[in-house]
Amino acid sequence: MTKLAAILLFLIFPFGQLLRFNLGNGITVHVNDLVVGMIGFMGIIRGIRLKDDIKLALIVWILAAGISLGLNFHLVGLLYLLRWVAYAGLYFFFRDFKDKNFLARGFLWAILSVAVVGVGQYLLLPDTTFLAASDWDDHSFRLLSTFLDPGFTGIIVTAGLFFIIRFLFFNKFSILQFAIFQTALAFTYSRASYLAYLVGVTVVAISKRSAKLFLGLTLLFLISLTLLPRSYGESTNLGRENSTWARINNWKHAVAVWQTAPIFGVGFGNYQYYSEATLQSHSKAGSDSSILTILATTGIVGLTAYLGVLRGMWVVGRKSLLFKTCLIAVFIHSWFNNTLFYPWVMELMWLVLVFDS
Repeated sequence: MTKLAAILLFLIFPFGQLLRFNLGNGITVHVNDLVVGMIGFMGIIRGIRLKDDIKLALIVWILAAGISLGLNFHLVGLLYLLRWVAYAGLYFFFRDFKDKNFLARGFLWAILSVAVVGVGQYLLLPDTTFLAASDWDDHSFRLLSTFLDPGFTGIIVTAGLFFIIRFLFFNKFSILQFAIFQTALAFTYSRASYLAYLVGVTVVAISKRSAKLFLGLTLLFLISLTLLPRSYGESTNLGRENSTWARINNWKHAVAVWQTAPIFGVGFGNYQYYSEATLQSHSKAGSDSSILTILATTGIVGLTAYLGVLRGMWVVGRKSLLFKTCLIAVFIHSWFNNTLFYPWVMELMWLVLVFDS
């Protein structure tokens, strides 16, 4: 049963945002959420009777988020909290699964599928302005893949690169996979993903005490950036200022929202009711920073509790260089995007914590 559940996750993951349904009233359901929901809540049931270092931190965070939501209740916020709990349940569902290599290989293939589709999209369908009609941000001439967003695709592809680095090119096919991932990452033009990757490479090089590894991977990546086409306007300009100022203003707005309820926030999952984005926008659920989103929606209490969850994950995965590298990269990326609450990133982190710890 556990292996079948894993296979189902691997098959659904690469479809990303393509399998989503708008139920109205600001409620959107992804097929991935439904699959994870079934598996994750079975994991929660298993986790009740398991002893684990992370359980207390999870309970404290869920209580803090629940209190914040109870003080300003919205159904959508409750659904966001239930979704978060379901994704955390993946850890308990797969924790004692013996074939960890099966999980690692399957997830690598799932991420590779995202990268391959993304490269195909970039080459065959670079102009994606038509997505604006469906309230997606305009990211034309950038790799979006099935997540329809270069930033989130970028961090997921970055994780794929760390998978390959973890195994240090053990065969020729791994080199091909690395090339596909690096090409895909470059084509996202996502500066947050670039930074996350370079920080991750630094972490790996320091851990392995290898200056050659750091210099080789960094130079290879920087060279790939010099080959990128830059003739498609602001979207492909790595020095673009408009998006930088927009992000800074977004951060300021998130801080202003937090200041209205500094202790418990405005309610977990309720950011869309305070967001400057329209209710139809796909970026309304949080600010352009996961940390500020947590602060605004759950206050100081919630942020403290969530940092406890991250600490608990670090403690559980402290022996895994792959997990620590992914966690640090995701945390860096989360300062510029609402990465910590992106469903596929949550799935990635809980599964990596299982199979490489």
